[in-house]
Amino acid sequence: MSFSCENRPANRYRSATKTWLTLSGLVAIGLVAGVGAFTGAQLADNKNEDLSPIELHAATASQNDSVSMATGLITGEVEGLWTLDHESGQLQCWVLSPRSGAFAGIYTTNVSNDLEVSKGKPEFLMTTGNFFYKGGKIANQSPARSVCYIANTNSGVVAGYSLGINEQMIARGQAQGGALTKICTGKIKDQPVTRDQ
Repeated sequence: MSFSCENRPANRYRSATKTWLTLSGLVAIGLVAGVGAFTGAQLADNKNEDLSPIELHAATASQNDSVSMATGLITGEVEGLWTLDHESGQLQCWVLSPRSGAFAGIYTTNVSNDLEVSKGKPEFLMTTGNFFYKGGKIANQSPARSVCYIANTNSGVVAGYSLGINEQMIARGQAQGGALTKICTGKIKDQPVTRDQ
């Protein structure tokens, strides 16, 4: 048996070249991945700087057999708390002052006649919805940005109520109040909702 040693240096050279190329390739891949991650992070940071925060406004509602409560926007910065006493039919909207945190306005009405409450205990449902009236101010009063909707499930009548607010008085923390305005009525099944006023 004879062995030839002529190819050994060439094999070593090829092996070293393959190892060097493999290591170089891995380093290049690592550099490209690192630069890509850094660039992506910079673009994401810059993109987020351009985004303005999103304002979320969520209305809530809750009720039991005797009282319903819901919240709804009155101005862009102020929410109102709507309450309905099921026994008396008294609907109120309490408006908070952003200056003091206390109630700066109380608006009321009785919904019994509007919702055709007869003898016996009515069954009410209540919720609020956003409403951006385009008609503008009446005197120094701006329309509230929500409507309180109440349904009497016994009679099938639905009515919506809202109010006018003096935003300057609210900003100064001055008390105000008055009557809630019925803005729409209708029957759940028989006829379409009609606009009052």
